[in-house]
Amino acid sequence: MGTPNPNNCDFLDRVPVRLVESEPGSDDKVVLRIPKFRQRHAAKWLLPLLARPAIRVHLDSNGSAVWKLIDGTNSIEEICGRILDEFGGDEADWADRVIRFVQRLEKEHFIELKSPGKS
Repeated sequence: MGTPNPNNCDFLDRVPVRLVESEPGSDDKVVLRIPKFRQRHAAKWLLPLLARPAIRVHLDSNGSAVWKLIDGTNSIEEICGRILDEFGGDEADWADRVIRFVQRLEKEHFIELKSPGKS
């Protein structure tokens, strides 16, 4: 299944769900912990040999604000509205930025997009 069209109302109704762990970073920012190996067999044999089993991705303040709203209950449309309320500015610009960020998170398999009402 390909990435949904962001101009489609159905896309804005989707609910992002986290697939990777995160931790608090400095200045109220978020750090994503991305496993180096996602395949079970590789992880079982190779992870014990590594000093750090995960790659740490530091999000900026905008990305951190969006990540904090990705809790499995907020739709993309709700996230866009709450980001606009928090940061102010142009609604279309923020919607575009949030949508592109969510699409990137999905492409990298950091989140998945669920249809509303599904768990």
